[in-house]
Amino acid sequence: MTTVDPRECRESLRGTCETSCPEAERARRVERDDIDPLERGPNGRVIRRYARNLTASSTTGEKEGDESSGVRTLEACEDTCAWLLARFGCDEWNAKASTQHQAEFLWDRLRGVRQDLSVQNCFVEDAQSALRVVALLERMVTHTLETTFALRRLETQTFNEALHTEQLGKTFGMLLRLYADLGDAVNLGRMAEFFSLWLCLRIDATREISVELRKFNHRDVISSPQVRFAIKCHRAYASGNGIGFFRLIESSECSHLHEICLEKYFTNVRLETLRAMNIANNSTTMTFDELARILRLEEAEHAKQMVQSCNLRYDDVGVAFRLAPFRYPDARERKAASSLRWSAAILANALARVSLS
Repeated sequence: MTTVDPRECRESLRGTCETSCPEAERARRVERDDIDPLERGPNGRVIRRYARNLTASSTTGEKEGDESSGVRTLEACEDTCAWLLARFGCDEWNAKASTQHQAEFLWDRLRGVRQDLSVQNCFVEDAQSALRVVALLERMVTHTLETTFALRRLETQTFNEALHTEQLGKTFGMLLRLYADLGDAVNLGRMAEFFSLWLCLRIDATREISVELRKFNHRDVISSPQVRFAIKCHRAYASGNGIGFFRLIESSECSHLHEICLEKYFTNVRLETLRAMNIANNSTTMTFDELARILRLEEAEHAKQMVQSCNLRYDDVGVAFRLAPFRYPDARERKAASSLRWSAAILANALARVSLS
């Protein structure tokens, strides 16, 4: 299980800052005009940045003094998180910054909130506080998944999804540790939902998933429909059953958040399905329309692009399997293939959930 970064962990520290940003950091950043556009204006707030070392300024490395004054209370963390999430995609922010800038800003500031929660270890002593932390972390996970989905649609060239997946993993690590500590005090349905999302994010990690399923000590969660769905997705992916994989995603078992977690594997599943078809199918031409349906691509032209990138024999109508060796696309071609998404009909409900600038 992913653990919290040890640099973020301290013992016996209780925050005393009751605002969104410690006064020392706020004064220094105002003095240096180091305020993000989203923090400016009559409705703006200066929000504490994430810092690798809480005893130092996030921008200068100078000592802050009393550590507790640089760490926000649980109430301040809750207020900060609510304020941030309520403003993502609002008219005021859309006028100031792009969707990507808003997402990057929130990810940094929410990372700082998670850091403040982590260093206080409030879940060790107070179950009620721990449940409040669980609620905050669940909101962070949901927001991160939704914004990742939105940024994929924007096809921005500077979106570093791998970096944010790493931070999402740390958030999940803290959340799962709280689930283990709190046990039955946590709503079973919520625990099952988020544990299944964690598994869906990592369906390519066979050994790690097996270990975590053995270590997770909530049998009712392991046997829940959500977790069983994640396990079925893992088995379909591991066995190269692309058709079964996509059927699972189209089923009523799959939630919108499950789709987001699994989407990053679509390109690999499509490529492996093409490779298997080139071995098993005869050379009778399959139309690009039919191939697009099998691979769950939006257009026949997208299916043709994948066939071209994999060195398969084709004509204007479709692809003929077994006439040329399958070749995995290079990095550039793979990146292009990853931009080929679900059909508009499948995505309609999901896109309605995301606010885009």
